Amino acid sequence: SPFGLSAPPWMLPRARRSVAEAAAVRAAAEWRARGYTVEAFVDAPTRPAYRDRVLPSAYREASLLCTHGLIEAAVGTTEQQARLVEEGEVVPLRIGAWHTIRNAHTQHPSSWLYVMR
Repeated sequence: SPFGLSAPPWMLPRARRSVAEAAAVRAAAEWRARGYTVEAFVDAPTRPAYRDRVLPSAYREASLLCTHGLIEAAVGTTEQQARLVEEGEVVPLRIGAWHTIRNAHTQHPSSWLYVMR
């Protein structure tokens, strides 16, 4: 420890960064260097979809980038709009519209970015 303290015996050490997290961190740095605002997410398998929207007052454009694994994204309100997004694929998001995102892998974490400006 940098302060000369040891962790209590009941505290488990944090596992090293997952491949999904490392991919998101690496991609986020690249997009930030290009002048974008970026939010990174890593999600475990079998969790419910994440629902969100990019507020109109904050940004003029937004995209979703899968950085690791496979995600399912639905832009709008109907399930028919859901589609699989593969690693490296970018999907435009409509400002102000609701969307859902979930990890489509059944056994591994996936990661994605919101890329906005």
